[in-house]
Amino acid sequence: MAVILDHFQQPRNYGELAGPDVDEEQLNPSCGDRVRVQARIGEAGRLEEVGFIGNGCVISMAAASLLTTMTEGRTLAEVVRLPEASIIDALEASISARRIDCALLAFRALRSGLISYYHANRLREKGQ
Repeated sequence: MAVILDHFQQPRNYGELAGPDVDEEQLNPSCGDRVRVQARIGEAGRLEEVGFIGNGCVISMAAASLLTTMTEGRTLAEVVRLPEASIIDALEASISARRIDCALLAFRALRSGLISYYHANRLREKGQ
């Protein structure tokens, strides 16, 4: 529980990014948590900067903060292939089945945004 409280009380990378390449928002309709994840992608396909804004429960906000620290510096491919369990494990706490969607909200937003970014760039490269 210490990791969750630390990231909730002192969120890392909270705030909007200027000129993000990825900007994805997701809502958890069962509880109303909302998170918007943004990322700036470098030439080598690495996430140079990752940030988030939102409002929600302790778990969703802590997981969003933790996600930014876990993914910054990794390649787009590495992040997309991360298993959801890696976020749950990094929280170092028992997360009930009811709260899994809270813990994965930011991760799912980032992954969705990265996939969209990848496909948009592939189309652009093909001249479409």
